[in-house]
Amino acid sequence: MRLTIITGPMFAGKSSMLLRYKHELSNDNIIYVNHPKDLNRQSACVVTHDNNKTDCIYVEKLYHLHNKSEYIKANIVLIDECQFYDDCKEFIIQELEKNKKKFYIAGLSGDCKQNKMGNFLDLIPYADNFIFLKSKCDYCGMPASFTKKIKETQEEIGGKNLYKATCRKHVLN
Repeated sequence: MRLTIITGPMFAGKSSMLLRYKHELSNDNIIYVNHPKDLNRQSACVVTHDNNKTDCIYVEKLYHLHNKSEYIKANIVLIDECQFYDDCKEFIIQELEKNKKKFYIAGLSGDCKQNKMGNFLDLIPYADNFIFLKSKCDYCGMPASFTKKIKETQEEIGGKNLYKATCRKHVLN
C-alpha cells in the first residue's frame, strides 16, 4: 500500500504527471479514474492540457469503483480531479488498509479564493509522497502557486477561458 498526492494550481501539469506514472509503472495493472466534471475529456479518455491522452473510467463517487472489474483487478489506482470527490478521504483510507492498493491522486491545491476544495488534502497525513507542482504565472512568467478567476460568471468549472495561473503578487491584484 502506498499513497502519493499530487497537487498545485490549474495548468501545473498534475494530469500529465499521473500519465507519466502510468507509463513508468506500465508493468502493473493500472486504472486511471476521473470525475465527470473534468472538462478535459473525450468520451472514455482524459486529455491533458498538453494534449496527451489515456483511457479512463469516469465515476461520480469513488465507491462506485467497487462495481468495476478494472478496479478490482488493479494494483495501482490513478485518480485525477480528486477535489471533486466528496468520498475521497474515506474511500482511500479504507482501500489502503483493506485492499493494499497503491494510489496516485491529483487535485487542485485550492480554489480561486485560496480555499480548500473537497477533502482530498486531508489525506496528507496518510501520504507516503506529497508533490506540489507549480505552473507559470500568466502575467509575469514567475512560478505560479495559485489560480485566479478572470471572469465573474456563475460558471465555476472552466479552463483558460475562466482561470489563469498566478504568482502571489498577481493573485492579489
